[in-house]
Amino acid sequence: MQWFMYGGGVLGLGLLLGLVLPHLIPSRKRKDRWMN
Repeated sequence: MQWFMYGGGVLGLGLLLGLVLPHLIPSRKRKDRWMN
């Protein structure tokens, strides 16, 4: 069950980051260097 909980945690974090990051970083042009 550990692998299931780990996968669920990663998916949850991914969803949270995907929803929160666009709000924290409104201007993507400045962060293009950091993303790449």
